[in-house]
Amino acid sequence: MIAILLAAGKGKRMNRTECSKPMCLVGGKHLIRYSIDALLFSGISDIHIIYSINSTDVLKLKDAYPELSFHFQKNVTGSLSSFYFASSFCNGPFILMDADIIVEPNQLKMMIASIKKSPTTYAYFAAIRKKSFNAVCSVAVSNNNNVLLYDKNGIPSEMGGKHLPGGMIYVWINNPFAAISSFLIKSHSMSAFLKYATEQFTIKAMYIDELWDVDTEEDIIRTEQYFGEKQQCKKNNYKAVAVDLDGTLLKTDKRVSDFTCNIINCVKDRGVKTVISTSRRFQTAKPYYNNLNFDAISCAGGALVVCGDKVISINSFPESDGIRLLNIAKIINSKIKYSILTTDNFFTSDAYESAVKIEENYRNVTGEWLRILFYLPNKEFVEELLKKNIGSNLKIRKTLTS
Repeated sequence: MIAILLAAGKGKRMNRTECSKPMCLVGGKHLIRYSIDALLFSGISDIHIIYSINSTDVLKLKDAYPELSFHFQKNVTGSLSSFYFASSFCNGPFILMDADIIVEPNQLKMMIASIKKSPTTYAYFAAIRKKSFNAVCSVAVSNNNNVLLYDKNGIPSEMGGKHLPGGMIYVWINNPFAAISSFLIKSHSMSAFLKYATEQFTIKAMYIDELWDVDTEEDIIRTEQYFGEKQQCKKNNYKAVAVDLDGTLLKTDKRVSDFTCNIINCVKDRGVKTVISTSRRFQTAKPYYNNLNFDAISCAGGALVVCGDKVISINSFPESDGIRLLNIAKIINSKIKYSILTTDNFFTSDAYESAVKIEENYRNVTGEWLRILFYLPNKEFVEELLKKNIGSNLKIRKTLTS
């Protein structure tokens, strides 16, 4: 897969005479280099830059990036004409980006990885301003991320679907050049083509929070201010961030939102370790741990700690102490309901969802014992249990909930 950067425009809104817009300095770095560096970080090294008489200074990048390919476009009538010009040297899957965008490298890498799964995908990374830069909601998408409507001036509030307010990518499953060829007769506007394409074809949109364009001097000021705020955050002495799953990281449907995923990636990008801290057993927390690429996970209230693929701590107790505790509990209340959490599974006295029902004498309870939970015990039950001599290896934590 190749990447194409559109750098042939005049950049009228930037109003620079000493350099083209792609070569403007933003935070001490040429604007176009943010896109190049993010692509290289994402594993895309076959990068093609379309330039024109308006932007010949981009050729200065040859020394710093010898892997770049440059293509001169003689007649530039808009960004859509540059898009179509790419068909002269590109006949396979590609990623198209404007040369005036800034994107967080980790998020771009994640998106490119998902795009590469389809060998016939053509993608356009479009920035419609960052949220904090007063973005309008310019794209409405369905639950499966099909674009319902695109309008750079904003989506009507009564329009259904999710309204995306910031940076995003549009994904064509089929080659878009044929559609552009016929559309250029009507207009050379990229935004007009996007609006037309969403009405004629099935196009996907994926939202990236850390993606925005830099069109004006005001945008440069805001971007540099944002960079300064991020740098200040890096100076904080936070070494790690620990988060719970249920009721915190997860939504009510047990999914992690795109916004939360982006925040996690931003935290990791700042060198801060990420940890899941949950009362769940490892087996049910593992999918979130792996999919979100957390650094470590603390399960069963700290009884089991995993870092990477290695178990670094198991705070278990002897099975004999657990059975002694359960026997005493049954003497106090013969109808008490309970569960046993081990390194192998979750066992309960009554059938419960995916848990395993405990057999007589606990003969099917396998693995190291981590926790025993009693359900809805009254205060007298707990106080009586606390008085008993259970064993030196077992601690009882009194947690009463209504």
